[in-house]
Amino acid sequence: MKKTFVIARRRKKSTSFNPSKEYVNKAIEDYLKKGGKITKIVDLSDNLNEFISAPDVKSPADEFLMDRF
Repeated sequence: MKKTFVIARRRKKSTSFNPSKEYVNKAIEDYLKKGGKITKIVDLSDNLNEFISAPDVKSPADEFLMDRF
């Protein structure tokens, strides 16, 4: 009986999204050109609990950015 070997394929690691300031500024510019409005900017601390409990004031901008991927 002949032995067969299975070669395992390695998955490529996905890279995390880390936009530059230029990328974010361009995205904001495009968002505003298409009629989007930024009504309120909330400065959040690095505290996770405070971040999670923050009101969802950024959803339209987030949706715009997420549609690009």
